Amino acid sequence: MILSKSQNNVSMNFKTCRQLIYEDFHKVLTQQPHGKLSEYLYILRYLITNNSFKFCFWFRLGSWSKGNKKLIPIYMFSWIMHRHYMFKFGIQMPLGTPVKGGLSFNHFSCIIINGATQIGRNCTIFHGVTTALKIGGSNAGVPSIGDNCVLGPGSKILGSVTLGDNVFVGANAVVTHNMPANSVVAGMPAKIISMNGTESTKLIRLHK
Repeated sequence: MILSKSQNNVSMNFKTCRQLIYEDFHKVLTQQPHGKLSEYLYILRYLITNNSFKFCFWFRLGSWSKGNKKLIPIYMFSWIMHRHYMFKFGIQMPLGTPVKGGLSFNHFSCIIINGATQIGRNCTIFHGVTTALKIGGSNAGVPSIGDNCVLGPGSKILGSVTLGDNVFVGANAVVTHNMPANSVVAGMPAKIISMNGTESTKLIRLHK
């Protein structure tokens, strides 16, 4: 499902922020060995030990508190933590980027997400991914990415491109035009190589 402008993280309330954090946590939980401890203990554990959840947690908190004068102390601390992990992990994704819950980063470094990129639920982003603004031309604008998508290592999504739900973008693919739901795409420029996207993206989401 593609996000509308009214659903972005900039205007989120605390309830929405908490839900997004929980969805990010639950995505990590399904990918890690775990026992029967309280979810709160696992949240604390992954906030300390899991790099993807660390980044997402401070991104969500900073996006929620941004622009609210009553939350300036929370925003400042979140901004510092977000900047710290942004440089440490090599993930450029500005606070307020409209990203739904269940986001995870499988490996790090050289990840550049344009702040206007719309990203759906349960998306997985690998190292070297870029979603970029294109100025001018037939597909000027920024990408919109559906639910359950996987952006493989080194892939580039350029311009006003829409990826449907369950799209698997292969390593080093360069996507310059819309891709339908459930497709697997690869190449430069990217082309559809199969329609097994649902199965392929599910394997990545559940991989431990």
